Amino acid sequence: MRLNEPLGFLLDKFDYFGVKATFFVLGWFAENHPEVVEKIHERGHEIASHGMTHVPNNRIDNAALEYEIAQSKRALESVTGEEVIGYRATSYSVSPLVLEKLIQYGYKYDSSFFPVKGNGLYGELTYSDIEQFRKKGLEEFSIQTGRFLGMNVPFAGGTYFRVLPLWLIKKQVSHLQSDSLIMYFHPYDFDVRKHNSQNYSLKRLLKSRLGKKRNPKKFVKLLEWFRDSGYKFESMRNLV
Repeated sequence: MRLNEPLGFLLDKFDYFGVKATFFVLGWFAENHPEVVEKIHERGHEIASHGMTHVPNNRIDNAALEYEIAQSKRALESVTGEEVIGYRATSYSVSPLVLEKLIQYGYKYDSSFFPVKGNGLYGELTYSDIEQFRKKGLEEFSIQTGRFLGMNVPFAGGTYFRVLPLWLIKKQVSHLQSDSLIMYFHPYDFDVRKHNSQNYSLKRLLKSRLGKKRNPKKFVKLLEWFRDSGYKFESMRNLV
């Protein structure tokens, strides 16, 4: 499976730097490739839910949403034997309804709010929504953004991390006012092998290739900087 090599890279580097992370995993893997979930969990990382099938949560009906949230939790728990308490919606497609369902099915935190404009898949929450759900027992760990010309600017992972220079990312991290920093990465961000991209659109082709060749070394340099700067790594479970 193509996933194994970049996942192995991440797990090995996390071991080396003493990082304990949260992996948001599809329930599909628990049902079809439980060994992937077991491998992550056995290395001491938190397993949280990324839904079942990687569909945008704000574009499906109630029954499908409940399936994504409830079945993924059951499937992942059946592999790890540990309660799954965290959730991240596909493509950050969060909504108040998603948060309501998370409370209904026993989740303790969500990490699906990415407060930037320009991506049609990203969902929307108000800070009033976040506070309302926090009072109901659901913590929200949003993705941090930087500021440029009065706008929120993404930098904390994925394609943004691959494309932006490391010095700029460090600068944005240093200017954050928050006590915690949530960054996100996908195994495919570290898959430097060429994809069969014959039928890709130009947008998908650029997203699949930009910055990948240098990304593994860049990621290691980031971890070195975090370590040397005295940052402490925690799974999200330990922040609730």
